[in-house]
Amino acid sequence: MDNVTHSLAAILVAEAVCENRKPAPDPARFRTAALWVSLIANNLPDLDFLYRKITPGKLGYLLHHRGYSHTFVVAPALAALAVVLVLGAARLRGVRFAARDVRALVGLAVFGSFLHIAMDFQNNYGVHPFWPFDDRWYYGDFLFIVEPLLWAFAVVVIASVARTMVASVGVVAVFAAALAYGMVAGAVPAREIVGLLFVAACVAVAARSTSRRGRVWLGVAGWLSVTGGFLLASRAALNAVTASAVRVFPEMRLVDVIRTPSMGNPVCWSVIALGTEGDRYVARRSVVSLAPSALPPRRCGARDPRAVTAPLGAIETVDGGVLWRSEFVAPLAELRALARTHCDAAAFLRYSRAPFWVDASGSVMGDLRFDRSRALDFAKVTLSESAACPPHVPPWTPPREDLLE
Repeated sequence: MDNVTHSLAAILVAEAVCENRKPAPDPARFRTAALWVSLIANNLPDLDFLYRKITPGKLGYLLHHRGYSHTFVVAPALAALAVVLVLGAARLRGVRFAARDVRALVGLAVFGSFLHIAMDFQNNYGVHPFWPFDDRWYYGDFLFIVEPLLWAFAVVVIASVARTMVASVGVVAVFAAALAYGMVAGAVPAREIVGLLFVAACVAVAARSTSRRGRVWLGVAGWLSVTGGFLLASRAALNAVTASAVRVFPEMRLVDVIRTPSMGNPVCWSVIALGTEGDRYVARRSVVSLAPSALPPRRCGARDPRAVTAPLGAIETVDGGVLWRSEFVAPLAELRALARTHCDAAAFLRYSRAPFWVDASGSVMGDLRFDRSRALDFAKVTLSESAACPPHVPPWTPPREDLLE
């Protein structure tokens, strides 16, 4: 997830802790410390950018983002660092906390570090939290990296419990700016904007009629409800695409179905179905509507850009709530040869879940999850003719190991 979302979750958790424990000797100072510990612990794992250059170029970002710092082995160390930073700053100001309060801060930091990993699991980028015991990627496939419905609950609640007007206005301004940017960029359709504002208004009305503690739990309950709703919708999208693939492409053997919801809309999904047909590797893009009678897939608002790097073929086949749009098809032997003969291709495949390549020589490889333009952006690499292999490649199991053997 993005760092604003991580921070909103951190504030909600800290407020919940402060509202549901015996008051500290100095409640205001403990609350400040709790907020800072939670914010730092929930964001420290993303400091992986500090070491990603040990592997040069784009591979460094792709392989080390959500890398070692997003593992259950490293998380406790990051939690300890968060506590040390906050308690150290407090000591410099002459502030001391009781042992009970320090234990609460430690628990908050540990929870925050693990919560960061759990939240990053939710989308299609994935994490590998069990390193060094298990190097596989794990994907939730049920939330977009930025989900404004979460913000609609959290922002209103946080603004209502903030201690200063500046904090209240600031958090609302961030939400408003994000919606404005999403609308201008075309990432969030107008109907979703209206729906988000309606949800935020309902939360504001509910918050006005309850206590401070009630508002905090309203935010937590809303956050969990949105997450659970998208999780159930993701399972429905998986079932819809799996059933449709059997009908429309009976020769296809599915190996993975990558789902991404539309922002603020659990009804509409962008899906990539990966598999094989004989000796061919196939990756097919589709749009799924879970309510096709009310919202046909063509109206879901999920754009399928044609000016992309992958050499896609058009399909344009509608099957119930599934609109199959385009496909990448290539000999499976080419993928295996690239992994065998190019060190940088093999390294890229330790990250890529939906690989594509431009030609048999593999001059460019990319990942269909993030192929939205002809530009060679972050998830596309130019393969080198050099015999030298990239250094410090982590041991992640290739997501498409099932096709490389």
